[in-house]
Amino acid sequence: EVVLAQGFDHPARLRELVAGCACLAAALSAQSVQSEGCSEDGFTLSCRMLLSTCLDAPQVGCEQASDKAAMLAALAALAHNVGDLEISQSRLTEHISQLQPADIARARSRLTRRDRQRLLLCGSPDAVLSLFGGSAAQEEPLVAPPAAPTAAPAAAPASTAPPGLRDVVQNAPKELRCALDQKLLCDPVVSPGGVVFERTTLARWLQKHGNQCPITGEQLSVEDCKRSPDIRKKVTDWVRTEGRQKEGKRKKR
Repeated sequence: EVVLAQGFDHPARLRELVAGCACLAAALSAQSVQSEGCSEDGFTLSCRMLLSTCLDAPQVGCEQASDKAAMLAALAALAHNVGDLEISQSRLTEHISQLQPADIARARSRLTRRDRQRLLLCGSPDAVLSLFGGSAAQEEPLVAPPAAPTAAPAAAPASTAPPGLRDVVQNAPKELRCALDQKLLCDPVVSPGGVVFERTTLARWLQKHGNQCPITGEQLSVEDCKRSPDIRKKVTDWVRTEGRQKEGKRKKR
């Protein structure tokens, strides 16, 4: 938050932040495979705001072409790892199209090199590499390995768990809230009947109560519900606007 608040006055630090978030998101994604229902909602929304801020900036905040190439590789990895590539793809493509072939190759190498500077990717890397004219068949990108199975830690008392962003935000518009728990949406899905749920919240409810929509009573499974990039973008935009308004009020004080 501190680095992002400084804007683009320190582009190198901002680029390091994006790359760091991309690798952390990949690790969290691998961990969530082992921990069903784990949701890093606050971190995910922060990453989406970071993505939107950088992609909206001229030259993604970089003056040098080589710096822009490295930043775009990090942004593409971050978008992929937080499930936001579908929303960010058009803006990423627009920026990448302005690069020279040598710089595109340089960006692609950040995703495929064999040292610690390589950016982690979760799942299939094809969608990311295709942005830079490559594919998994041509390269061997580093994919975040599944977390090693470990013994489940003892459950901590509920009162000690820090609230997530979905718990903290209380004044979100109704259309940006889950129909089931009325909390801010992070990974919104839409049922065939048009009801919007937080995906993990719906999955837990269905697992406990059976395949029946909690709102309409009709037969329903998580697979029946489609993720909504449009609603997700509205949530991210709303959180950004809300944050700016609060920051403005603090400065007035």
